[in-house]
Amino acid sequence: MNRTLRISSRIFLGLLGLLVLLYVFAAIYVSANKKKVTNQIVSQLKKKISGNISIKDVDISLFAHFPKIGVALKDVLITDSLYPQHKRPLLQAGELNVRVSVYNMLLKKQALTGITLKNANIILYTDSTGYSNKNILIKSGKGKSSGGDDNQFENIRLKNVRLMVDDRKRKKSHDLKIDDVDIDLDEKNDETIFKTSASIHIGQLGFNPRKGPYLKNIPFKGDFTLRAKDGHLMFDSINIRLDNRPFNLTGDFDLASDNPQFALRLYTRNIEYEKIRSFVPAKIAKSLGIVQLSAPLDASAIIIGPLKGGDPLLDIHWSTRHSDMKTPFFDFEDASFTGSFTNEVVKGIERNDSNSMIVANNFEARWRGLPVKMTRLEIQNLENPILTTDLQSTFPLIALNDVIQSSSLNLEAGTADIFLQYSGPIERTNQTNSLINGYVQLSNGKVLYNPRNVLLNDVKGKLSFKDSDLFVENLQCNVLNTLVQMNGTGKQLLSLINTSPNQAIIDWNIFTPSLNLNSFLFLLKQKETKRIERKENKNTIAGVAQKIDQLLDQGVLKVALKANAVQYNKFTATNLIANVTLLQDRYLFNKVAMNHAGGSMELSGSLVQQKGNTNQASLAVDFNNVDVSSVLTAFDNFGQDGLTAKNIDGKLTAKLKSNLLLTDAGKVLPETINSDVSFSLKNGSLKDFEPIKKIQDFVFKKRDFDNIRFAELKNNLTIRNRDITINRMEIQSSVLSLFVEGIYSMKGNTDISIQVPLRNLKKRKEDYKPENIGVDAKTGASIFLRGRPGNDGNIKFSLDLFKKFYKEKNS
Repeated sequence: MNRTLRISSRIFLGLLGLLVLLYVFAAIYVSANKKKVTNQIVSQLKKKISGNISIKDVDISLFAHFPKIGVALKDVLITDSLYPQHKRPLLQAGELNVRVSVYNMLLKKQALTGITLKNANIILYTDSTGYSNKNILIKSGKGKSSGGDDNQFENIRLKNVRLMVDDRKRKKSHDLKIDDVDIDLDEKNDETIFKTSASIHIGQLGFNPRKGPYLKNIPFKGDFTLRAKDGHLMFDSINIRLDNRPFNLTGDFDLASDNPQFALRLYTRNIEYEKIRSFVPAKIAKSLGIVQLSAPLDASAIIIGPLKGGDPLLDIHWSTRHSDMKTPFFDFEDASFTGSFTNEVVKGIERNDSNSMIVANNFEARWRGLPVKMTRLEIQNLENPILTTDLQSTFPLIALNDVIQSSSLNLEAGTADIFLQYSGPIERTNQTNSLINGYVQLSNGKVLYNPRNVLLNDVKGKLSFKDSDLFVENLQCNVLNTLVQMNGTGKQLLSLINTSPNQAIIDWNIFTPSLNLNSFLFLLKQKETKRIERKENKNTIAGVAQKIDQLLDQGVLKVALKANAVQYNKFTATNLIANVTLLQDRYLFNKVAMNHAGGSMELSGSLVQQKGNTNQASLAVDFNNVDVSSVLTAFDNFGQDGLTAKNIDGKLTAKLKSNLLLTDAGKVLPETINSDVSFSLKNGSLKDFEPIKKIQDFVFKKRDFDNIRFAELKNNLTIRNRDITINRMEIQSSVLSLFVEGIYSMKGNTDISIQVPLRNLKKRKEDYKPENIGVDAKTGASIFLRGRPGNDGNIKFSLDLFKKFYKEKNS
């Protein structure tokens, strides 16, 4: 056993000695033939490089890389033929260490097995014409592996090497400072394996100078394996660190095709949103800055692009939970969603901001304590961002008061269910339009309308939005004990609310079973202005509320009102149909029709609010076949006491044009009435009418003047300053015929002339049917009576034997 061990030891020592002897022999050979070895190294380099190679000095190291011999090339400079013009060397190295295999040298094989580059600059320069200093690199045939016995290194190491790509033609600019990269190479199954340990500071990766670089000033570290095969450099699920954050990478660089491409996939967890923004170009970072997130993300990215220049496709996906989120519109709390970014919405066109999009999916958050859901949110065209989203929420209406800060509306109770699809510019400007589709469903609401101090109870209904139009569907409420049902349409409303609220027109349909106008006298009052100190910020929509206030104040509201029954003091009507336009300071009565006093009534005109709590009314009123007594009762005898409801019956048809002042309490100021009246009264009768009965003081004392029937009574009246001018009017009655004209005054200026033709001397039979002969007919001999106020203010009639009334009238 001992003898066998001794023999084995001697053999081992002999072989070791032989190897040492061979190594010493090779070292002596290399040292003695330094120039020859140097030339061999240069010769090997020239198999790859056709340019100029300059080496200032060479050192031999016998033991630094034992069992290999190290050859250190000092101050290496590799340039192309145009270097004197562009001044950019392909390689400028302080030291290029080459490791020489003694064994391969003895066998006359490729002796260079490793290379270390220290303190070097590598510049890959291409000018604007496409000429490049890297043209001096000799390419291997397509399809070959990077390995092979004639050119395979076992190890490559770079220390303190700066790699720059300056491509003026394709606008690429890359800058990497390689602190330390150590690569072990191996050939397996027709592919080259690169086991790599890297520490690199990425200065920038620039593909488009207008947008800025990727990964600016970012450290890169990792231990990973690369594979090269058939002109592709590939890596699969390698772990690296970017800016001290862990990433997992998969990639493929096509280096052999005529149009070389690269594809990268990155994945990381718990990374800050701002950190992701710092990795991308400044313009993309600015676009992503539309959104800010507080919680970290799980993120992945796909980057695909040409190696010869041009913007790569960037596709980023992320997810986050329970994050605060800030946007130009609103700030959200407790937001959870998935998101993505791409710079290629439409394939085939330039990858730029206008072709970029940010997406958020399955968004759930809270806004001012209100739950918010969005299935999908898109921000397209990041040059002029357009926001498209859907929004769902259910919340108590009262929670909106602090949010909207409206001076017009105060929400006191109720619930809102919201579903909205919005599309519009993200920039907050009054000169841009938006489109909204969706609805707001209200239930059990209570809303105070501040300008009129009116409370709307039991509010329920649906507000629908389509594009920029608003539709109100079956909105019901109780206003001052009046049940109101409403439908409405606002065309282009959501656009005009931003740009021209005074041009907004809302068509509003209102129905109520019973309308008591006494409850709505507040409409005659000046609108109350309630000042609210709005705190404008993204957690409120005070700006929107202000626009709503402006819309309610300045917009045009066209109302189509229907009511089964109407009442105002003593006035009653049925089947009211009214078309009214509400403007900022006035009401326009386009057409108001109703059944009244057994007939019908129509009116049109306007009501304009004045200073001093009054309203200027301009009205045109048509009465058709109405009961005159009921009309006088309803209108309180039109403010006069000459002819009242208790004195007259008949069917009245009349046209009235009137201008007057109306107080905010609904009272007419009689002295402001200026009216023209044209009327026809058929089947009329006078009952206990004192002015007619006073004729008996002069004639026909035995006739019954208590109840007088008369033929159609027609005339035109003029009312000015409480004076009623009666044009010559024919009265053919069952008792007598007479003609009346003059002024009936409520100021004590009454002056009336009554002509009684003497043919009335014959008493008329009970079945006598009065017929008109015309105001200009010949009447024959007549008695003239004149009525004027007496000392007690009552009208006194006297004989006007000399017709002084007419003489004074015509004088």
